[in-house]
Amino acid sequence: MIGSDVLLELYSCPTEPTRWQGLLDWMCGKVEATSAVVQRFRHSDGFMEQTWIARDTASTRASRLHDELVNNAANPRFNLNLLAPSAPNGVIRDADIFSQGCPQLGKFRERLHAAGLGESISVDTHHVGNQSVAVTVHRRSGDTRPFTREDEELLLSIRPHIGKAADLSWELARRNDELRQAQQIADLLQIGIIVCTEARQLRWANEAAEEMLDRSPHISADGGTLRGSRLDRDKQLHLMLNSRETQGCETLVLGAGEEDELHLGLIRFADPQGGFALLVSEPRRSFSPSVDEIARLLQLTQAEARVTAALFAGSTLKEYAQSRGISEGSARNQLKQVLSKTDARRQSELVLRLSNSVLFHARTGPQSPLLS
Repeated sequence: MIGSDVLLELYSCPTEPTRWQGLLDWMCGKVEATSAVVQRFRHSDGFMEQTWIARDTASTRASRLHDELVNNAANPRFNLNLLAPSAPNGVIRDADIFSQGCPQLGKFRERLHAAGLGESISVDTHHVGNQSVAVTVHRRSGDTRPFTREDEELLLSIRPHIGKAADLSWELARRNDELRQAQQIADLLQIGIIVCTEARQLRWANEAAEEMLDRSPHISADGGTLRGSRLDRDKQLHLMLNSRETQGCETLVLGAGEEDELHLGLIRFADPQGGFALLVSEPRRSFSPSVDEIARLLQLTQAEARVTAALFAGSTLKEYAQSRGISEGSARNQLKQVLSKTDARRQSELVLRLSNSVLFHARTGPQSPLLS
């Protein structure tokens, strides 16, 4: 029987992944193994592809060697085309699933030995669609003792719990990866994103929003609470946040007409306890993409990109020509080439297209994926 303390530890693993090591260390001690791993697989085209793994402490230290020699696509245990059906009781040994004299198994045992691993037993916890979870324990290389009936019973008794905990761990890890990816993308945006509770407690902000909160004279998040910097600003913010508009995005302008004017857009979450998000921008804060960025985006020459950047920044053709030491006619010819290449009918349309481009929604630079 599995004690309640072990089950409590096991079901803590999905939210505290480092506890898997301790649990699998316990398992190694119980069955006198040198390695214990839990793996989640996706089955495709006759092969099992690992999608998640947890290891004991010793296997974690040796993970690089184990992955190089054993835990990879060359492992014949992952080739369903080579395997016979596993034993009815759910305990799996190499001798049960491989044909006698299987050449792949012989070479695999050599790699196991090089990795310090010997005899093993496994149990499949469950199969759901094309997904499965397995627990595998190995003796140390050179230890020829067979696993006992008690060892088998331990693995069989814990396997449904390990399967459930492994599924939860994989799902949480997948969602955390998706969240990190979304946050990385949000940090590349020019527009600020602020996420708060209903009580205005700051939950998260992307890099652009953090910079605006630091420099804006209109709002701040000092002490972790979003507030207006003055009483009148805070009252305006309060009115917007407590508005119950059901259509579109509720908006607010703070410091209208000032150089540091701030635009806010309110997005409410469907869950009434979920709080809200604010989209934040500083429309008067100048931003000009580099000549190289414009050239890449619009497929222009450097000269054509320079005149485009100058016009976008507000220069006239005459001013640009003077700054470059060229005739106004030459500058006009460059502009004609740009309009032709971008299929824009006039200068204003070119500027509008550029302002609506990805360059003004994403932070670009030498390390940006947008330029890779």
